[in-house]
Amino acid sequence: MAHGQSRDGNTGEAVGTTGGSSPEGSRLGMALVVFIGGALGTWLRWVLGGIAAPIGGFHPGTFLANMLACTGYAFLTSYLAARTDIARQRRDYTGRALGMGLCGGLSTMSTMVVEVIQDVMEGHILGSLVYLLSSFILALALAAIMAELGQTAAGRRPHGTSAGESR
Repeated sequence: MAHGQSRDGNTGEAVGTTGGSSPEGSRLGMALVVFIGGALGTWLRWVLGGIAAPIGGFHPGTFLANMLACTGYAFLTSYLAARTDIARQRRDYTGRALGMGLCGGLSTMSTMVVEVIQDVMEGHILGSLVYLLSSFILALALAAIMAELGQTAAGRRPHGTSAGESR
């Protein structure tokens, strides 16, 4: 443990560094990882948006981008929350870069809403309804599954027990 550090009583993590980076530098670093992750996620969404043309009110590219973002964010958040053995700063940077940045740039509720409105106005009511409902229902189901998988990958069983514990 570095000079000037203490340990968190609950997690055992090192906290309270002195002589490390300044709060301004830390905020700048955090903003930079979010920016880079967001740029990558936005680029990936653009690529996915061009993979297939809309099919009667259903937009495969936007749908795929939103499902990937949802599953990635659910897994990442659950995994990082369970991995208290990883230093908090590293978890924070990883979560911000991949979660807020990459998954945030990849997902797009606004594009989905614009697509639905335009398609309804063009008469694709059933396709738009299927697109909208399947987006929300599948996203919720995938998020639940990926949150459980994140816990498992982190070495914990579902519902908070660690891999070595039994109930």
